[in-house]
Amino acid sequence: TGIDAVSGATATSNAVIEAVNKALENITFAPKAEEPAAEPAAEEPAKAAVLSANARGFIDPVGVVVTVENGAITSVTVKDSYSATDKTFVEKVQADEGFLAQFVGKAYPVEGIDTVSGATATSNAVIEAVNSALGGALADPETALPVIPVVTAEATESTAVLIGENTYSANVRGYIDPVGVIVTLDETGAVVSVEVKDSYSATDKTFVEKVQADEAFLAAFVGQTSIDIEALDAVAGATISSQAVAEAVNSALAEAGR
Repeated sequence: TGIDAVSGATATSNAVIEAVNKALENITFAPKAEEPAAEPAAEEPAKAAVLSANARGFIDPVGVVVTVENGAITSVTVKDSYSATDKTFVEKVQADEGFLAQFVGKAYPVEGIDTVSGATATSNAVIEAVNSALGGALADPETALPVIPVVTAEATESTAVLIGENTYSANVRGYIDPVGVIVTLDETGAVVSVEVKDSYSATDKTFVEKVQADEAFLAAFVGQTSIDIEALDAVAGATISSQAVAEAVNSALAEAGR
């Protein structure tokens, strides 16, 4: 209905309209196909992390490697001791599976961990390092990525420790891991000698060995009571490690002056 006929061809127009209506009467329309169900949303991939940090133990740093998935700890590994002084305590902690198992499933900040008997300072260093690793990762916007890059927190406080008469051990973060030194002072508080410990890691080994081998660099500390880091004549190719040694020496001098 509502179709205007062609002027001068009314009968023909009506015949066309009638034929169209008959054709429509004979058409069977298929039912509307149901839309396919939407695929379930894919699960968001787990956010994994491998984090590394150090915290001061009995004398030297204690290093840990922490694996995390979706913010919860899946494992904690304690690195081998950085020094003979701490070795016994570190090995106690490494061997105590019950201690390390306490971290699994926990998120930052980690609390309520029972320490290993006979290795309290080292146990607390592990707890501190784990929290340092997790806290450093949370502060890094890269944590939004599925895989978090390795984060190395500040290696250790630069406070020196008296280990013998007028002799101090100190550690300061180098390129990645701590650089350790033994500083001996005379009765007036001036430097008598500076010994750089062997590298705590393969990453820093080349730089630390360069500093160890540079006798002129180490001799420049003798007689000093304060080191000007800005004026330091660093070892070529090992600037950061050189500065770490100088900061460690200053730490020993500061501790002696207390």
